[in-house]
Amino acid sequence: MANLHSASQALNNMHTWIERANLEEECSEDVRVFSVVFNAQDLGVRVHRIVKRTDGILSFQFDELRPLNRYTKDQACVLIQSILVDYAAKELHSTLKRAFREVISRRLEEISSKRSAPPARNSSSKRTRRGDIDNTLHTGASFGLSQLET
Repeated sequence: MANLHSASQALNNMHTWIERANLEEECSEDVRVFSVVFNAQDLGVRVHRIVKRTDGILSFQFDELRPLNRYTKDQACVLIQSILVDYAAKELHSTLKRAFREVISRRLEEISSKRSAPPARNSSSKRTRRGDIDNTLHTGASFGLSQLET
């Protein structure tokens, strides 16, 4: 159960970035998470994906690949290599990198547009009385210092 939760959380995080980058139409079909379970006898692989339902809610689904019974070390290495190199490094990495760059470039544009905006007026929203304020500084009378002789 922990693998399903972890895979769903990873997919959700990736989907969030892709959605922020407005690449959902292009990239949602490409995003997969693989979970590998192996013991001394079997090697199982699940391919997790997101399916967006017609009502807009995300559904996390997976397909279980045919387990390798009595697998050899070479078979396990080839399988893991194909997941990491052929899919994760070539496809998934480029999709996520593209989404990240798009989100960051938008954020940098927001920041630069805020900096180039005219400065706000130097006025306070608080009401003050004009003419009633004595601007003389009475330092000797403050904090009980009027009693001191210099």
